[in-house]
Amino acid sequence: MNKRQIIISTVSGIIILVIAVIINKQMANSAKLPERKMERTYKTVSTTAVRNGQVQFKLPVYGKLSAYNRIQIYAEVNGILQPTSQNFLEGVSFSKGERLLQIDNTEAMANLMGQRSNYLNAISAVLPDLKLDYPADFNSWLAYLENIDINSNAPTPPKATSKKAELYLTSRGVYSSYYNLKSAEARLEKYDIHAPFAGVVTLSNIRPGTLVRPGQLLGEFISAGMYELETSISIRFLPFIKEGNVVQLHSNDVPGNWKGTIKRINKKIDESTQTINLYITVNANDLREGMYMEGTLEGITVEDALAVPRRLLIDNNHLFIVQHDSVLEKKAVSILEYTEEEAIIRGLDDGLRLVKDIIPGAFSGMIVRENKQEKTN
Repeated sequence: MNKRQIIISTVSGIIILVIAVIINKQMANSAKLPERKMERTYKTVSTTAVRNGQVQFKLPVYGKLSAYNRIQIYAEVNGILQPTSQNFLEGVSFSKGERLLQIDNTEAMANLMGQRSNYLNAISAVLPDLKLDYPADFNSWLAYLENIDINSNAPTPPKATSKKAELYLTSRGVYSSYYNLKSAEARLEKYDIHAPFAGVVTLSNIRPGTLVRPGQLLGEFISAGMYELETSISIRFLPFIKEGNVVQLHSNDVPGNWKGTIKRINKKIDESTQTINLYITVNANDLREGMYMEGTLEGITVEDALAVPRRLLIDNNHLFIVQHDSVLEKKAVSILEYTEEEAIIRGLDDGLRLVKDIIPGAFSGMIVRENKQEKTN
């Protein structure tokens, strides 16, 4: 084999090798599976445009009932407690003016009669001098003496016609006798205690036949059917509250509904809670002191606010909105008040897209598909 034949043979081998490599690559490429394109999926969320405005809601109130009229009865005199037509015991009701307690007044009555006698004697002793020296005063004092009933409280004495007559009566002890008598009359009244209003006894520390001492607490008496409920509200609602507002009340323990009225509004704010106390009166014979009551104050209106479902709140004071039609953003808001199902908020500008769905695993910057709706709730 000559040199030319060797070259031709070598070139032919190289060409065959190249062809084989090309065929091998083509076969390998033909064995690969076609690549699949992965499509990204996004969660669809319902949104609505924020429109701030007036929000009306019922302001909840709650508290315990206490008697509107209440007195603690203390003894001012001493003596043995006497039986009465109705014993002063817990749960016993009394009408206005009815006797609650009667303490033995024998000694006080004797002292009173002595003071009346001294007064009558003092007037009788000055009448002859009045007739001679102060005739202008004689007839009035004589008529006054004749009209005094020894078994009744003394009336007010006549006024002297001159300063000299007044000084004369004073020097003869007429006026001092009169005031000693009035003091004895006032003291006698303290042995007989009457009800200042219709009510019921809630505490009794004394029984008939026992000794009563001055300063001793005898019991407690409250008005029947007239109660007061103390509650507190945030000061931000103070401009919407006024005396006379009606409150609907109910109890979880007693069936029924009652109407109360705001009677007073405290002027002092609780610094720790920034609340203010309201006092609501309610008249009902089927209520009792100490009952826990709940209710609603209707007609409260908040301007430039928005009501949203409480379930949408995140971390107590955040809401999700959608920016640029696809990006979630967590927005901080101010909570004005909670109702049973809604929160009254401020902090979202008009036109923002508020998310109305609860999105598991949502986070700021998350890409979503927006389903726009018109209403917020």
